[in-house]
Amino acid sequence: MTIDSAANTANATTLALSTHDIYAVYARAVAGGHQVIMSPKEAAAAENYPPEKEMILVEPSGHRLIVIQPPPAD
Repeated sequence: MTIDSAANTANATTLALSTHDIYAVYARAVAGGHQVIMSPKEAAAAENYPPEKEMILVEPSGHRLIVIQPPPAD
């Protein structure tokens, strides 16, 4: 099966995921061919950055993934 990523992007699903190790997920995503929209380092450098770590990826079939690592509990 061939997926037309360009055509799928406009109608793609966005999925938000939570993880305890965002850098491990980032490394696996890059190795797996995901397009990086915003890396964890880029997100951390952004103004008004929230306390959690975050990244945005597009997986090979065009679906957007938002991955968040919540801050440690007090």
